[in-house]
Amino acid sequence: MFIQTESTPNPNSLKFILTDHELCDKPVEFNKSQDNRNSVLADELFKIKGVENILFNKNCISVNKNDYTWDQLKASILQVISNHTLQKLLQNLQRSLLPYRTLHYN
Repeated sequence: MFIQTESTPNPNSLKFILTDHELCDKPVEFNKSQDNRNSVLADELFKIKGVENILFNKNCISVNKNDYTWDQLKASILQVISNHTLQKLLQNLQRSLLPYRTLHYN
């Protein structure tokens, strides 16, 4: 999977574009001050100091930061997104192989 970054008109916002991976059908916004985010990925991203707001779109994530620079945040954000999407891909692969294993190993 390839994750491309794209600048936005807001210097405190950066877009992370995911190829071949869909996050949601309609936009979902998360704020660090929310108590119930209902998203493992959002929770993991908010553990990164400096991440303040997150917007999930179909195939991209917009992240808003506070006082930190993108040089300080970008690698950590990319790692969290990569780990999350890889974990989801592996779970989907395991689910797709389950009927095959059940048929051939029982």
